[in-house]
Amino acid sequence: MSLAEYGNRYLPHKEFLRLCKDLEINSFTSDMDERWLELLEKEKILFPSCRIIYPSSYLKIINDVKYNPSNPYYGKNTFYLCNRYVSIDNLESNLHNFWLNKNLFHILDKQKSKVSKYIRNPKQTKFYKWKNYRKYVGQIQGMENYESTAKHYYSYWQVYHFYEITKACTLYYIINVFDEEIRTELLQLKIPLKKIFSGSLPLKHNNIKEDFWGRTENFEALSFYVQTLKKYDFLISQSKVYKKNRLGILDEESTSKYYKRLKRLTKIIVKKYNLKPTETHDFLKFLCKKYDEYKNKKKDKLVEFIKKDIHHLILLMQYGFDLEFDYINKQLGRVVSDYGNTLDVIFPPMFAKERENILYTLGLFLSSKLSCCRYVNVSREEIKEFLDFIDSKNLQLFYYSLGQINLTQLREQTIYLHVFYLSLFFENIIKIIARSSNKKELVIFFSDRLEMKQTIDKYFDQEGWRHELSSNWKLTEVVFGSDINERILNEITNGQFHNREEWNKIIKMFLVSVFARNLSAHEQSKVMQIDRETYLILVNNIVSAIWFIWKYALKTGYISVVK
Repeated sequence: MSLAEYGNRYLPHKEFLRLCKDLEINSFTSDMDERWLELLEKEKILFPSCRIIYPSSYLKIINDVKYNPSNPYYGKNTFYLCNRYVSIDNLESNLHNFWLNKNLFHILDKQKSKVSKYIRNPKQTKFYKWKNYRKYVGQIQGMENYESTAKHYYSYWQVYHFYEITKACTLYYIINVFDEEIRTELLQLKIPLKKIFSGSLPLKHNNIKEDFWGRTENFEALSFYVQTLKKYDFLISQSKVYKKNRLGILDEESTSKYYKRLKRLTKIIVKKYNLKPTETHDFLKFLCKKYDEYKNKKKDKLVEFIKKDIHHLILLMQYGFDLEFDYINKQLGRVVSDYGNTLDVIFPPMFAKERENILYTLGLFLSSKLSCCRYVNVSREEIKEFLDFIDSKNLQLFYYSLGQINLTQLREQTIYLHVFYLSLFFENIIKIIARSSNKKELVIFFSDRLEMKQTIDKYFDQEGWRHELSSNWKLTEVVFGSDINERILNEITNGQFHNREEWNKIIKMFLVSVFARNLSAHEQSKVMQIDRETYLILVNNIVSAIWFIWKYALKTGYISVVK
């Protein structure tokens, strides 16, 4: 599904219906859907957000330029228009090119405009049948051409209203009451007339109408914010003032400037619509309840659509009212049927499932007999303390890699990537702990770029086993050959590097981890070919080494954990 139309406040009715179809709200013919929209307007249930009325004389000029070969401007991109039509032509151009031009705000959102006389508010004007807008505008290859002088525009958020009313009127909508031929056929089959529903609507539609009409101002403010933010991001992407790397990501200074202006822009919109925290909070609760309804009805595409609105409303509350996400989440409480705070359910933290998995399975890795240095009976509290540290340093890739290894049980071809990520994490966690250490000397030393050997030497510089590890370092180096890596690994796991068994286990654990790091970095094709047992040896030793590094940091006071 494409969500390209998300955030567009002014969709021509045909594009609006296509969006509805993409969201699996309706599945009927375009002609029938147009008649359905018209009926909803007639019954004062769902109005277009605005309507533009074009002078028929203007449409005749356009038709003549496009289709009359004798016209001097035939086939040309530019042509002369008298002054009376310049404003309507500019309006047409702005409508087509809004997402590409340099204007932050849409022309239809400007209160004072030269084109205001062409714009109608359907709520405040008399209803006319849509077919009555069709006027003769000229000929195309000798055939009379009729076009509508009206364009009906809908806002993207009206898909929710359209879904609700369509769902309520399903029985009335399933038989095409607008098609006389179908009605005749049904009568010929002697189906009772009372079974052929008319174009009227069920009584319960009033509740739906009031439900959304009461939120119109909220939706108007939110949709204006979404559209403005979407256009703001586009303008920033095209700007040469904001410095970006080759991937288009803003540098630190430009990022700071971006958010500063975004916050100011949000506050302007809050003031424009006179938004209040309490009312906006109620609107957020309304959207979350709709999210829950759509989820329970398995309307997955609509769920993803409304999640975007919830996300943007939270941004508006954060930047507009200076509220923290945690505060908004706590105040909202439990609205949806799932357990837990609503926003935690709708927007689970990144890798939340993987973290939960590792919380209960990390102990199995640490106590595995395949690890040279085992940790038995590690408490859940200790593991949680470690995972909280990982979260604080944005190192959640550890969850992901270990979680994927758990889920796939080393069957996937991409498993070598997870071994690589874990071995890389093994090296990085030493540097991350050291750079945030309470020891000034350690922070200074690790501020420079270091090789793996230097990293371990300095981090464990008070440990006696460090010298034996350094003297056997060459065992970890990758050498090309058909089975040389397997022989190196066997030599490490079966070796005796120190008389003290405790130190011997530590040395072997680190040698296996460094071996995995070098193997992953320099000879990935070999990693893809190794067997499951070898994978398990590498993974379990890397995990044990990471845990050893963490516990050592706590023991030596490199870092302290606030409980």
